[in-house]
Amino acid sequence: MRPICCNYNCEKPVTVQTGRIADKLPRWRPVCGHCQGASYGKHPYAKDVVPFVTGICSNKDSHLGFKCWTNFKKIPKDFKGRTQIDHIDGNPSNNLLDNLDELCVACHSYKGQRNGDYNGWRSRSNK
Repeated sequence: MRPICCNYNCEKPVTVQTGRIADKLPRWRPVCGHCQGASYGKHPYAKDVVPFVTGICSNKDSHLGFKCWTNFKKIPKDFKGRTQIDHIDGNPSNNLLDNLDELCVACHSYKGQRNGDYNGWRSRSNK
């Protein structure tokens, strides 16, 4: 089943990241195509849509069992790669808001490494 965009007030289906929509097991982005373009400044977000991504790592409170070590004061505020959307359960198709976390690149990578989040989808073949 095709997930819905994770941005607040957006009800559009997400776009594909790897593969094609018609594939049996495509890899979905957490956002729809319109929100993806808006995140890079291609156009504004749709009316009333609020991005899930704020640019601040939510692991500053150490809820992952380790404290975020990224120094956001040294990262430009307009840098689009400050944070990433993490699927807490490791399932990239589960875009329910209570399953999403905004993490810096370092925390996201370390959390995924510790939990084995990347082991399932990378071994799947979309061919």
